[in-house]
Amino acid sequence: MDSDSTLVPVCSMLSSLWVVVLVTTSFTATSCVGFLWPVLGPHLALYGLDAAVGGLFIGLASVSYALLSGFAAACLIRRCAAVGIVAGVLLCAAGFVFLGPALPQEILPFQASLQVLAMALLGGGAGVVSVTVLPLILRDRSVRKLGSGAVETGSRITASAAAAGEAVGPVVAGLLVTLFGDQGTSDQAAFARSCQFAAIGLVVMGVVVVLVGSLTRRCGSACGAEEEQSLLLGHQPQPAEGHREWVPGMAPLASPRLRGGVPATVTVRDAKQAFVMVL
Repeated sequence: MDSDSTLVPVCSMLSSLWVVVLVTTSFTATSCVGFLWPVLGPHLALYGLDAAVGGLFIGLASVSYALLSGFAAACLIRRCAAVGIVAGVLLCAAGFVFLGPALPQEILPFQASLQVLAMALLGGGAGVVSVTVLPLILRDRSVRKLGSGAVETGSRITASAAAAGEAVGPVVAGLLVTLFGDQGTSDQAAFARSCQFAAIGLVVMGVVVVLVGSLTRRCGSACGAEEEQSLLLGHQPQPAEGHREWVPGMAPLASPRLRGGVPATVTVRDAKQAFVMVL
């Protein structure tokens, strides 16, 4: 029974396209840090750096993660969380560019400094994304219907997505380096192509976030910062005047509509219909 009571709000929350995109973004950003674990050591060996320095690089990414996630929590989640999550994704993409594709094939002295910058960008970008995901999820109207349990359910979903990304990242990195290495390229070129693939994927993810976020705002499925704060504090949202809430045993209510007949929650079906209309 407990599993059913937990599964229902999770399925309800994931029925929103905006929530699915945000959870996928959290998964992608976390996988970026795990992406480097199996391939960073051989890459740094090209610069004459040993495993201890590789550990320091991973530590640098963790420090950058902590610092920028704290900055995002203090400054971004109230007013511009949507901008913050896109900026975090682009920071991760820039980190991969500096780590691989942007560098010449020859080993130059300044490239070691660029590796430090790349690790800081990767860790910081992932930190910004991890902090801004949950507040954006709580602004969806389908999530607000869950009441005070929305925070707990959203936290579980984002934590699971982050853990899955951390586990999948090293696997994807190993597969990409092996794939590009089998094409007769050098280890450095294979690593650069893998980073290029990751950077392009992150840019595409950022574009998807912008497009779906714009669609969500147009359809009016995002609540205000005050309502989001009430959820974070555990307050039950109050229905609008004249609005009836459905209770068990009561006849189903008509689906809620906003002015102009626009649905209050953007689902995958709504997105498909909008895409067909555009075509």
